[in-house]
Amino acid sequence: MTTKWYSRRIIINRQGYDASGNYWGCGKPLYWCHDQEDTQDFYIRGTKDYARATIDFIRNLPEADRERAIHRITSTGTWH
Repeated sequence: MTTKWYSRRIIINRQGYDASGNYWGCGKPLYWCHDQEDTQDFYIRGTKDYARATIDFIRNLPEADRERAIHRITSTGTWH
């Protein structure tokens, strides 16, 4: 069964903070990507299309490789 994934843009003010007071810095738009159970998630900077392409990449990986790929995205900000 393929798990459904979602992406949501995190709004960041000019000082680099979101509405909850978390500091993200300034730059490209930030997206929170997560599965429907909220058991796997990551944050990524870029366009909405880039966030969706990243989700497609993660979703199409074998389950055994997803955690490693998400760790790479989280630590480097990219999957390629």
